[in-house]
Formats: sequence, C-alpha cells, structure tokens
Amino acid sequence: MSEPAFTPGPWRETPETRAVEICTVHCITPRSVPYAIEGQRWIYIIAEGSTHRDEREQDANAYLIAAAPDLYIGCSAMLGLVQLILNRDDLSPELRAVLQADNHRIAEAEAALAKADGPS
Repeated sequence: MSEPAFTPGPWRETPETRAVEICTVHCITPRSVPYAIEGQRWIYIIAEGSTHRDEREQDANAYLIAAAPDLYIGCSAMLGLVQLILNRDDLSPELRAVLQADNHRIAEAEAALAKADGPS
C-alpha cells in the first residue's frame, strides 16, 4: 500500500481559527454553543505540527473528509464482524491467534469511531 497523500494525523477540531486549518466546517445550528453566531458556527480541523499543504494534499484531505461517513460505517461493520468471528466456539486456534495478535488494530478502530462520535 502506498503512502497516503492526505495530511498525517493526529487531526483535531477546535473552535478557534489558526490560519493553518485542514478545513473549516460551517454548521447551521439551532443550538446555542459558545462559538455560535446567529445560529451558525464554524469548526476548524487542524493537524498537529502541520503548516503547509500543497494542492495535491489539500485535495486528498477533501477526499478523506468526504469519505468519512462511509469509512465510519465500514469500520463499524468490520469491528462487528471481527467480534462475531471471535465469539464463535468453532473458531480455529490459528485464526483466533491471528485476530488476537492484531488486537491493537481493533482498539485503534474502536478509538477512531469514538473520536468520530465526539465527546459524550
């Protein structure tokens, strides 16, 4: 697999502009939030330590953001499938060992979904 063209993480949201955002999300919201203006708010996505992005990287970031809902659904489904497989009584010891050896990847996927869900 080739190196991704998008800005490496970690990415995080912030209510304040820093002039180096990966993107700005403009929301129309009826809720009152600290940084809302007349029912509108802006959320800025920044990458830690990243300041310059060429056009190719900016495009790659846009594609990644546009794919986020599909990635979330796919990741959720894959985690469910892995859990279903791990819960089987007839799972071969070899396959169980392989899946459990990659347990850190499962934890990373769960953490990514939790990050996407936002603070509770």
